[in-house]
Amino acid sequence: MTMQQNKQTSIDITLEENENLKLSLEETGIEDAVIISISGLIDTYNSDFFRIQAAKVVEAGYRHIIVNASAATFMSSTGIGAFTALLQTIRRKHGSMIIYAMPPRIYEVFQLLGFTSFFQFCNTREEALERLDLQPDDEKTFPVLFSCPVCNRRLKASRSGRFRCSSCRVILAVNQAGEVQLG
Repeated sequence: MTMQQNKQTSIDITLEENENLKLSLEETGIEDAVIISISGLIDTYNSDFFRIQAAKVVEAGYRHIIVNASAATFMSSTGIGAFTALLQTIRRKHGSMIIYAMPPRIYEVFQLLGFTSFFQFCNTREEALERLDLQPDDEKTFPVLFSCPVCNRRLKASRSGRFRCSSCRVILAVNQAGEVQLG
């Protein structure tokens, strides 16, 4: 692995390089937000590398991470685990993470493993920038805790959308205001 200063921006973070995975940073023009572009694969052998490099970005003060996955070629379940660890770190800092331009075959892995409900996906950089959740912390609705209206199991929704109860498997819809309805 070699050390290389990020050449795309004036961001003062040095990311290491890996033979199968290249990461680069791009400024967004939004405070505390940065784009991490992934080129290559994230698998069992380099998922820790990805996690460590992404942690450097968060430690540098970026709480809102947009991931450009357009040049990603492969992602194993271990790679998705590294994404999940990054998301947890970001959420502890009251930040957000959006993934855009994910190749369909990699998105299918997220779907098969049931992780599409944890992450925000979109198609373009512009859409990702619009989706950034930059409301003050006291105005945020999510996460919202609620009881399933069918079985009364306690559940948590990190964003609006449709979810399946982990106990009775009924489909629930959570709107932007955090209100829960069947279906």
